[in-house]
Amino acid sequence: DPTPWNHRSQAATQIREHASMATRRLPLGRAIVPAERGRPVGAVTVTTLPAEDEIHVGWYLHPDHVGRGWATQAARLVVDDLLSLGRRVWAVMWPNNAPSAGVCTRLGFQDLGERDDPWFGTAEYRTSRIFVTGADAAAAIALIDTRLRTATFPSTDAEAP
Repeated sequence: DPTPWNHRSQAATQIREHASMATRRLPLGRAIVPAERGRPVGAVTVTTLPAEDEIHVGWYLHPDHVGRGWATQAARLVVDDLLSLGRRVWAVMWPNNAPSAGVCTRLGFQDLGERDDPWFGTAEYRTSRIFVTGADAAAAIALIDTRLRTATFPSTDAEAP
């Protein structure tokens, strides 16, 4: 359903429905449509981390529309609703993605720093900057460390930003 949410209640309903699904992937994406623009400028996505029942949130904006607080506003709606369901929420990004790190900071995520990434890491790009909210840092780091014991870092042709 590519229809953007117009009200917080629509977002909350969709998140509850998707969070209750017993699937390994939780594909959920919504357009960021600022009222003053009237058209999409980006998106907020919610998925599960690979091989986990852990929620991952991300956001993307067209470069012409960054720096206006729209990613923070949209992500706050989604993250607040996920937290109200008792979920731990992760944000995993390229280590040099300062704008997304800023969004995480404004949303109150704990910065776990740059570390080997057991979910998206590859042989060429092993590390990501990892943030979490809804959990204490020690528990989150313990989960990462557990996953790293069995993680493989496949080779890829991905390019770092």
